[in-house]
Amino acid sequence: MKINPIEAVLKNKLLNNVIVFDTIESTNNYLINNSNPSGTVAVAAVQKYGKGKQGASWISARGGLWFSFIIHKKIKMPFLFVILSSVAVADTLKSYGVKPEIKWPNDVLVGGKKICGILIENDSYNGRIVTGVGINLNNRVPAGKGINAVSLSKLTGKKTDIDEFFCGVLKRIDQNLADIKTGRAQLISRWVRYQESLKGRQIKVIKNGSVKIYKALNVTSKGTIMTECGKEIKGEVFFL
Repeated sequence: MKINPIEAVLKNKLLNNVIVFDTIESTNNYLINNSNPSGTVAVAAVQKYGKGKQGASWISARGGLWFSFIIHKKIKMPFLFVILSSVAVADTLKSYGVKPEIKWPNDVLVGGKKICGILIENDSYNGRIVTGVGINLNNRVPAGKGINAVSLSKLTGKKTDIDEFFCGVLKRIDQNLADIKTGRAQLISRWVRYQESLKGRQIKVIKNGSVKIYKALNVTSKGTIMTECGKEIKGEVFFL
């Protein structure tokens, strides 16, 4: 990975400072624990302790793309950062000739296999939000029980230029950030379209030790799942 920090942010409106690491514990932790201006992006070739949802670890081996960005602003709807980032990733993957879909709420899949995960950490007290993005490009994806992942190079049959992909996805995220006020409805509509396969699928919800099964109808503009029985689902779900 030989990312040119200047080229990566050329003509960007908000994401205008890139810090490149070979190896780091976590790009999210770096931005949370250090004083970096709004619009800073931390990108690494390897993360030792990459973060997944609900405290899970995210294996971040060399060959993948692992980065986070920080925005200093009090956000009423932090979930918008999942939306704008997942749409940017899906749009970039689409430009490589694959057909991505977004698995609600924060994963990007191709052919039913996970290629990207997104994690937001909202520090509402200090008015800042960090969004972490991990994408399988050329790395060997982990295998084992319960793991269903794929890399872009596996899908296309050729090695992906990580620097080129990073510049492409970063510019799309930057544009989505800039459009978040005036183009929010259009952005959410694009996000919903990437989830068309959700309709009719059975989902499992676990809450307070209780397990319930529903059939999904659609994703709402608030980022929730509406079920066929009229119940609105927030939080973590499992697809059956």
